[in-house]
Amino acid sequence: MPATVDEITVNYEENGVLIVKELDKRVLSKGAWATLLFKYQEFSRAKQEYGPEKYAIRRYQKVDGDYRSKSKFVISSADQARQIIETLTEWTALKSTAKRLCSRNRSARWATSRSPSDCIRTWTPRSSSRWSATDSLPRRRLPTIP
Repeated sequence: MPATVDEITVNYEENGVLIVKELDKRVLSKGAWATLLFKYQEFSRAKQEYGPEKYAIRRYQKVDGDYRSKSKFVISSADQARQIIETLTEWTALKSTAKRLCSRNRSARWATSRSPSDCIRTWTPRSSSRWSATDSLPRRRLPTIP
């Protein structure tokens, strides 16, 4: 069992053959719970060669000084990886746009919400007038939040 995050690997060998070959690893978080992103290939016994690149996000919990695998999510294709990247980029851009908008108008108030898109929809000036939150998003009449 690995005692440090740097010792964690997805390499797997069976009968002298490396079945899962780790190509790259990124540590996303460290501590009692570690999150790692792996890039790897699996060996095909039928073709006697390594298949396409795959990606996995794995979570490890430190128990009694050793990291133990608790969960994993396999991204099975480059296309699926691109879709995840596009979605996360969109979500994080939306959040930064909302924060930037709020900081521009000092008289604005920020409503408590659960997602960045809700924040933009609920961002209104303190006066009772209604106006659109930004030029970059579709213009909407927003109700004033009590």
